[in-house]
Amino acid sequence: MKRSLTMLLSLNALIAAPIAFASEGAQHTADLSSLAWPAFNFAVYVSLMFFALKGPLSRALAARHDAVRDAVQHGKQRTVEAQKILVDAQTQTRNVDADMAEISRKIEQEGKAEVASILAAANGRAERIVAQARESAMSEQKATEAILKQELAQLVLKLAREKLEHGVTAESDKALRQRALTNASGMKLN
Repeated sequence: MKRSLTMLLSLNALIAAPIAFASEGAQHTADLSSLAWPAFNFAVYVSLMFFALKGPLSRALAARHDAVRDAVQHGKQRTVEAQKILVDAQTQTRNVDADMAEISRKIEQEGKAEVASILAAANGRAERIVAQARESAMSEQKATEAILKQELAQLVLKLAREKLEHGVTAESDKALRQRALTNASGMKLN
């Protein structure tokens, strides 16, 4: 291509120089014979240019045409690939929303189950504590009743000894026993 261009420029200089010198004449007349040589030279110049540049120019244009066609084809392929990637990305985005909703639902269900489990365990412990407290209160009540009965019995014995020591008659003994029974039955033990 470079060689053809150099040859073309050299040929142009050889043809253009005589035309330039011919136009320097002092007088110009507009007759057909004076225009025939420049027209013939121009026709030869155009023909030589056509034959000299026909092969390289047609190869360059064909190569350019092929390059443009390949670029367009490659662009179409890239557009199709980009469309596929876009559809995949949109599908994944929709799936992400659905996945997030599913994860949120699962977390909520697991949270509710955990709360129910914790509440059930806490209620079970509370019931055991209440049962233990009842048992403890009942055993304390029984222990207190036993202590009170013992103290009452000791007091009754003490009073009986004192009365016996101070001379108890049958009538006074009967009255004392009656009073002790009345006092003992009047006591309420819960």
